[in-house]
Amino acid sequence: MFNVKFIRYTLGNLTYMITFLMFLTLLVSLYYQDGQATVYLRYIIILTIGGILLKFNIKVSEVTRLRSTDLFLTTTLIWLYCVLVCMLPYMIITDFSFADSFFEMSSGVTTTGSTIITDFESIPVSLLFWRSITQWLGGVGFIVVGVLILPNLGTGGMKLFKTESSDSEEKSFAHYRDLALAICVYYLFLTFACILAYWLCGMSKLNAVLYSFTTVSTGGFTPTAEPFSGLTTIYWPGIIFMWLSALPFQVFVLNIRGRSPMRILKDQQIVVYTLLLAFVAFLITLDRYLAWTGTEGGEQYQHSIFFLYWESLANLVNVSSNTGFTITNISVWGATAVGLIGAMAMLGGCSGSTSGGLKVFRLNIIHLFVQQQLRQTIHANAHSIIVYNGQVVSNDDFKGVMFFICLYFITACWAILFLAFTGLTIEQAISSVVTNISNTGVTITGPVSSSTGGFDGQTDLQKIINGFVMLLGRLECSTMLVLLLPRFWRY
Repeated sequence: MFNVKFIRYTLGNLTYMITFLMFLTLLVSLYYQDGQATVYLRYIIILTIGGILLKFNIKVSEVTRLRSTDLFLTTTLIWLYCVLVCMLPYMIITDFSFADSFFEMSSGVTTTGSTIITDFESIPVSLLFWRSITQWLGGVGFIVVGVLILPNLGTGGMKLFKTESSDSEEKSFAHYRDLALAICVYYLFLTFACILAYWLCGMSKLNAVLYSFTTVSTGGFTPTAEPFSGLTTIYWPGIIFMWLSALPFQVFVLNIRGRSPMRILKDQQIVVYTLLLAFVAFLITLDRYLAWTGTEGGEQYQHSIFFLYWESLANLVNVSSNTGFTITNISVWGATAVGLIGAMAMLGGCSGSTSGGLKVFRLNIIHLFVQQQLRQTIHANAHSIIVYNGQVVSNDDFKGVMFFICLYFITACWAILFLAFTGLTIEQAISSVVTNISNTGVTITGPVSSSTGGFDGQTDLQKIINGFVMLLGRLECSTMLVLLLPRFWRY
């Protein structure tokens, strides 16, 4: 039997959070007088009543002990509930259909960044604020889920990232709250620091807030169609905060609280991810430089090799962190550069960050496993263990990593087939799925529709399928797919 009171309690708290964000949106609407204040006020009243009903007659002491099945179901319901509730302003204020609203909000709360909006001038300021702040909510929500819940479900090798507050068979709700609060405080600190950096670099106050919401959440929603690189000096701090947001939040929180911040520099995920970015950016720079040697463009870049490297690194951080701002048209860089950037997009950032993808630690564990097997090929009787970040990687951990990678690509293949069946070409279906299951938001491998090239040109069914693909990618696939098993409901 599921812990229904815990599910109600969690959704009730989420409703209160959405209500608070809606109240902030109401203030923005009143300040800019865009005529939508009445809509938000009515919505706030409805949400408040809904939150009260969800939490009615529930005590905290009744939701302290949980099973894995409760966590699977609650995690999935959190995202679906958030999408369905937060998408309503799109349907009320604009002429968005259910499919359009579902796609846009799924892209928002999963911090994917894909969009169907082409005319930003027609969107009220308050709705642009709502669009950005719900993406910010999705970012902090996934950090909490990725640090506190997914490691306890034993999916994808995430058990390696269990903390002291989540190491028992039955989980302590009080310990969850302590670490979740610390993570949220750090997330708020990054957000305010990013707002200040953007504002000091010349961005307007509103745009500084909107861009910071989507930078720290590595979401990529922008309030305008202007390329991010066109914002000159603002470009620099944006890349820095994208990189910081792709690093494991729990490492910063636990080491700062433990008064040992220098240990952050020794974390294997942070070191490998940063070195990988620097090395792949070097390969892209080398490829671009050699491709232009002997031409007029080559002479131009011969005198600005450092700028060429910075441009490659900036785009790589943008894509690998799964932020997905429009910076540079990387499709003209050649097959090698596009292939490397596409691979980094699917890999994503670190576990416990706002970025999606396969995660760096899984690549690192596979690399260590290959090294181990090669050593055993030479020394058949030698017995060695794999150690990652000071923890022994057991066979179950490695199986979890391989299980997730296999499930990830199997899910992607099925999603490609579904989209192709709805009328997309195989190239468009692949581009759609690669973009959305990795939550990167950048269509690196080509257009996703025949009419416009973007997601706005897809049919309603295709948008809904893509919305679910984003959710599957964000929740590590198995978290949602396990709900399809009849045995799960009989547990």
